[in-house]
Amino acid sequence: MSFPVDANSTYVFEVYIVFQSSSISYGVGFSINGPENPVWALHQTMVTQTATANIYLNGFGYNLPNNTSASVVAANTNYLAKMRGTIATGADGGTLILRWRGENAAGTYTVVAGSFILYTKVA
Repeated sequence: MSFPVDANSTYVFEVYIVFQSSSISYGVGFSINGPENPVWALHQTMVTQTATANIYLNGFGYNLPNNTSASVVAANTNYLAKMRGTIATGADGGTLILRWRGENAAGTYTVVAGSFILYTKVA
C-alpha cells in the first residue's frame, strides 16, 4: 500500500487497514516509509481490538513501527486499524509506503485485500 509524493510538498493521509493475526497472543504495529529526509512525518494509528476497545499508537518519524498493539481477541479474524497522518517532504520526492510488523516473530500477520489509502496534497 503506497502513494507517490512530490518533493517539497505536504500531504495528509488516512489508511484503512483490515488485518489478521495468527494467534490471540500477537498484536501488530504500523508505520510509514518514504522519501529520504522528510521535514516531518507524523501519524497515529487506532487499532480495534474488541467490539468496545481500541488502542492508539503514535508515530513521530517513519520507517519504524516501534510499538505494537496488545493481543487480538480472536485469531485469523478481520480487525480494523486506521492510520491518519501528515508528511512534509524535503528535497526528495518518492513513494510513501505502509509498513507493519508483528509483536512476535513466531506469528503470521496479514493485511487483507480491501484495505486502502486516501491522501491529499495540501501544499
